[in-house]
Amino acid sequence: AAAPDGYTITNLTFEINVLKYLGYADLTPENFIPLIQFNEDAAAVIVSAKSPYKNVKELLDDIKAKPEGTFKFSGSTIASAWDLPRIQMLMAAGIDPQKVKYIPTQGAAPAITELLGGHVDVLTCSYPEAAGQIAAGALKALAIMAEERNPNFPDVPTLKEQGVNVVGGTWRGFGVPLKTPELAVNTLRQALKEITDTQEFKDFMNKAGFGIKVRVGQEFGDFMINQYKALKAVMETAGYLKK
Repeated sequence: AAAPDGYTITNLTFEINVLKYLGYADLTPENFIPLIQFNEDAAAVIVSAKSPYKNVKELLDDIKAKPEGTFKFSGSTIASAWDLPRIQMLMAAGIDPQKVKYIPTQGAAPAITELLGGHVDVLTCSYPEAAGQIAAGALKALAIMAEERNPNFPDVPTLKEQGVNVVGGTWRGFGVPLKTPELAVNTLRQALKEITDTQEFKDFMNKAGFGIKVRVGQEFGDFMINQYKALKAVMETAGYLKK
């Protein structure tokens, strides 16, 4: 384990909330002192531009009506930040996630290729990752899984607006090992918060297509813990939970 000396900082991401459930590592958010969250990117529900669906309700109604295995989804690896929101959306709509097939890939880029090739029907990933193909008229976004619409693509409604109460996606932040001195923790939190307040940081994030979401200290810690606990039922329903 890294020394809690204030000089060792780790990048915390969505994956910290699934490692233990998958049996990959005995790590959870409780193994770290949270410093700051600086990013959040909502999952989007994306289909081919040729798809007949104009909104998420039409898509979900069709999934309900068609036989099991008719629909194929993709987005990234299993239990990823793009896969689990898909499962939450199906669960919220009263659909057994096992009714649709999930085609895992090594990330959004190959999943987009699968959708463009007609090998899958629906993609869940961040809007910016598919923005080029959406702008080119090859794909269309039916929703984003955020609390509110994104000002960078204001025409895309949220899932909540369409009657599905699900918010999900990826996020990034920083933490330090447990037992790091309080003075070091507070100094790092203040310094990182000052960085996220700068116009340079905001310009960089906006240009790169990353969403900005800042939670400092315990607020970030509570967010991680709450999500970690909530995902257990989702992992179990999906059949991903390692016993």
